[in-house]
Amino acid sequence: PKNFMIFAHPRCGSSQLTNILNLNEINTFYEPFSTTRYERKYRKIMEKYDLKTTINYIFQNNIGFKHDCLHLPQKECIQLITWYPTIFIYRNNITNTVLSHQTALKTNIWHKEQTIENKYIEQIEIIPEKFLENIKKFSYMIALYKINLKNHIQIQYEELYGQNGYQQLEKIFEFIKKDIKYPEMTKELLSPEKKLNLTPWPQFISNWSEIEKLIQENNLQMPN
Repeated sequence: PKNFMIFAHPRCGSSQLTNILNLNEINTFYEPFSTTRYERKYRKIMEKYDLKTTINYIFQNNIGFKHDCLHLPQKECIQLITWYPTIFIYRNNITNTVLSHQTALKTNIWHKEQTIENKYIEQIEIIPEKFLENIKKFSYMIALYKINLKNHIQIQYEELYGQNGYQQLEKIFEFIKKDIKYPEMTKELLSPEKKLNLTPWPQFISNWSEIEKLIQENNLQMPN
């Protein structure tokens, strides 16, 4: 298999994709430039040497790595997607992206497995100005990175974790020139109930009527 990078837009299911690849014995390193993991080990290497040297160090023991595009400045992110075969994963519905991101920031619940079934999550308030600011920011980021992609495949969250997700996954494995080794366990991790939020946003967001009005006034995609 060739070295590759999962280039992840926020809240797009990239952690589960990383889990799936590792399950199938494709060593994929998780977010090396996170500021909350590895005692900033890889950031320190990058500061001492450079970005490419850091990635080569990661590739010594891994076939690929997953990078959250919020973890490095845009200049370095563009370098990454021009240097390495890239699986670019993002949500098609930007409204859902922003709502999910702001909910995770407020609750500190980043993965569905962190919640207990039927666990009560206290309602949160979404700041309208911040909501619109992030809509513009995230929309711009996706457009910018799409323009600069070279050797890549684009995967949408809604398709990967939808009814035909396994077909999307087969495209990913074909791209990195590997076979799905454990199809049944892989299908279990891909099942929509593992990822998709089935609870309506009004149950999470205390000022939902205000946010819904903003969505309508700005002709944004309605969340689902």
